[in-house]
Amino acid sequence: MEARIPTLATFLALPLAACTPAPDDSELPADDSGTDDTADTADTAEPPGDPAVLGSLVLGGGARAVVLDGGVAWVTLSSAGQVARLTIEPLQEEARFTTGAGPFGLALAQGSLFVAAASAGTIEILDPQDGAALASVPDVPDGRMVTAGASRVWATRHYAAEVIGIDPALARTDPGAALDLVVPVGSEPVQVAERPDGGRAWVTNASDSALTVFDPASGTAIGTVPVPTWPVGVALDGAGERLLVASRDAAAVSLFSTADEAALGEIATCAGPVQAAFTPSGREAWVACTQAGLLALLDLATGETVTELEVGAQPFGLAVSEDGRRVVVVSMGEGVVTVVDSAGHL
Repeated sequence: MEARIPTLATFLALPLAACTPAPDDSELPADDSGTDDTADTADTAEPPGDPAVLGSLVLGGGARAVVLDGGVAWVTLSSAGQVARLTIEPLQEEARFTTGAGPFGLALAQGSLFVAAASAGTIEILDPQDGAALASVPDVPDGRMVTAGASRVWATRHYAAEVIGIDPALARTDPGAALDLVVPVGSEPVQVAERPDGGRAWVTNASDSALTVFDPASGTAIGTVPVPTWPVGVALDGAGERLLVASRDAAAVSLFSTADEAALGEIATCAGPVQAAFTPSGREAWVACTQAGLLALLDLATGETVTELEVGAQPFGLAVSEDGRRVVVVSMGEGVVTVVDSAGHL
């Protein structure tokens, strides 16, 4: 299946007015209001402005990934063996939690923080408020990104070419049994996305330049989908209908249908896109470009870059607030966390 098509416009739905026939005049009630109903009723909402950096905070410690919940963010500090807890408005560090060695990816699920301690070979489960160690899932060496899915918490084992599924409810009471699914995938898997209904999941296989599609219930592989070179990040839109893949070496993101992996288009980006996230409306997407040191905002209908912001060397971790007003990006090269005002790009 080819990932490239010439245009992105075909995946946008027509406006409702274009699809609904006008009523016959005889069906309309008489107008006795004395006002002119032909007056312009266009939406008077202000157009989006220019996104801007609100502030940056140096964390150091090999900052990697970020997860955001309301006004609080958690960031892995790989070389320090810690997770930092931050408020984003104002941007300040509240606490640091100790984890196993080499924390990389993390996710929030069922009120707990799941952290892949890559060097320790565990998934550490922490209380997100005070960092108390709740449990540790063993036998997960080389863990990379962690995703909270509809059915499980997923983690990639980068050099084992595996995705593991963890039952989040069982993880706190019987962590040894919580790792209940192992999925063989392609080479150097990085990140998983699971459809909200739990019917399908995908993982980026970086060195294969492909997605593996699998059944989240059984772990059975459904197929593979070729994507541009060295895919890293993968994200779902809010409706769970489209998949966005960031391919680092191709300097591009690609869109797919989550129903059947049909290619919906490809957009050129700044150099080294590694993570992507839809805005809540799904009309635009934020992309962290690690080689360029930029955070880009893309218009998914036109394929145009709306803006690019400097956010420090080697941005990687990326999260968008639920309302779309704030974007948090983590730059690995400088250990910096940056908060961006989306300026109405929601």
